[in-house]
Amino acid sequence: MHTKVKDQFIDQEYITITDESISVGKQKLLLQLAVPADRTGKPLSHSDVDIVGMSVSPSWTGDSVKAEMEKTSKSIGRKPLYSISDNGYNLCNACRDAGIPHHRDISHTFGTILNKYFSDSADFKEFTTVMEKKRLTYQLTDKAIVLPPKQRAIARFMNTFIWVKWAHKLLDGYDRLTDEQKEAARFMLDNKDLIEELNSIRKCMEYVEMRCKNDGLSKELARFLIWRITVDLITPKDGTKRMRNVGIDMFVYLQEECRLLQSETDVHIISSDIIESCFGVFKAMKSPDKLCGVTKHALILPLAISFISEKRRESFDFIAAMENVHYKDLDEWAGFNLYGNPTQERKDLTRKIG
Repeated sequence: MHTKVKDQFIDQEYITITDESISVGKQKLLLQLAVPADRTGKPLSHSDVDIVGMSVSPSWTGDSVKAEMEKTSKSIGRKPLYSISDNGYNLCNACRDAGIPHHRDISHTFGTILNKYFSDSADFKEFTTVMEKKRLTYQLTDKAIVLPPKQRAIARFMNTFIWVKWAHKLLDGYDRLTDEQKEAARFMLDNKDLIEELNSIRKCMEYVEMRCKNDGLSKELARFLIWRITVDLITPKDGTKRMRNVGIDMFVYLQEECRLLQSETDVHIISSDIIESCFGVFKAMKSPDKLCGVTKHALILPLAISFISEKRRESFDFIAAMENVHYKDLDEWAGFNLYGNPTQERKDLTRKIG
């Protein structure tokens, strides 16, 4: 589906945010958002975006994503100024092959950097394993209040800092714990150096992310952030090799993203957080039965996102929408964009058997 937003972008540049990370059973939903290019200086909200593309496939290759991007560009009348996505090869390759300048989402990129230097480290693997065992051992006891939050199973480096912050705070207040609580948290004393190392990285990464998400990326901001990264992670005398390597990769990331900035006054969005929020809305609406796959109910999503804005709710012409959209239009969209519904197929099969 490609919504009619052409008029909105006749006289202004727009950017797109693309992702296909949500799966329902064996079906993956590809979502494309359009945003006016001048919406910088604050994190994007739902009222800033329009859903301009929504398609379903068992898998998305670079070529198939490119085809959807080109449909969107054609329906709007021109290509976006640039596009933002995570670091998936299919999304990156699609932008490259479609000739669309591409920014890598800052949060996913920083998660990838952490994964690069810590996922195979013996001390990190040992600590996270022990931490999870302790959490499961004490979760229904009085000691549970000092235990870590649950680690994310998928893309776990995206929320590493939740438990790093918890661990650092607990270390600072260790002497104030009761004897029983100290016993439960004692394993952290043996990993103090790792926790301090990760906390230094956390503070620097969170600051860089906060500035880029709030202000947008500019050459001036990038120069300041590169200086900050150098001071916090690369040059400290007590810094570790991993801290320096993480800092260097952050440094390189900002330099590479700045290549898309044409002038000192250019400001670009480099966060795709808003599309993750849109996926959250979809998850809240979809059937809990994964066999249903993605159904026509997905068409509620553009309306739900749009109606978060009071101004859009008040200006929406409900009568025209009800008069001009028919069931056959929904069936036609489903025929072009959806795959078979396994739940319905199961019903048909049992009916034949019966």
